[in-house]
Amino acid sequence: MAKTLVDIPAEKLAEAQAVLGTTSKRSTVEAALDLVLMQARQRAMIEAVAAGEVFPDFDAEFLAKVRA
Repeated sequence: MAKTLVDIPAEKLAEAQAVLGTTSKRSTVEAALDLVLMQARQRAMIEAVAAGEVFPDFDAEFLAKVRA
């Protein structure tokens, strides 16, 4: 795992922690990244279904994550 030094505004971090229910900087960043990636997969699924395509990641594991 790579280490990266990033300046994060304290107000944004605190707000993100409140929204995500996290308590540490690391858990907040990881949860935010997970959320962004899940939203991208959800968008891709919606676009595929709307276009009448079969969405390849549409399986039980994906549905469990979406519903969580």
